[in-house]
Amino acid sequence: MDIVQKLQSVGKKCTKERLKIFSFLEKRHITSSSDVVNTFAWDVWRASVFRTLNLFVDSWIIRKVQRVEKWDFYELNDEEHHHEHMQCSSCNELLCFDSVKICKQLMDIAKQKGFTVSQHSINIVGKCETCT
Repeated sequence: MDIVQKLQSVGKKCTKERLKIFSFLEKRHITSSSDVVNTFAWDVWRASVFRTLNLFVDSWIIRKVQRVEKWDFYELNDEEHHHEHMQCSSCNELLCFDSVKICKQLMDIAKQKGFTVSQHSINIVGKCETCT
């Protein structure tokens, strides 16, 4: 993903701080807002980290992943490897699953209803095989 081009497409600049945060997120599958804040505690203001995360979500650079924990979690929005998540409410294990068929059905339904989808996520909470 070309972060500079993506930010420019929404009328934003790619600042040094935004580039650092993006590079950090790019190296992880799912990252908590706490991890991002702690990583840049001496380098980027806390408020700037949260503003950047919100900008990235609004710009569809990253997506928020719903988790049981109190912190927000994020992952890069990668349309080539799009997937969804299941989280065990007992052990917090996070399982990923391919969602091509489900997403196609959702897009078809949205189209039938005249609805334009800008983003979506499916997060299933339950119990994994080990905790059942």
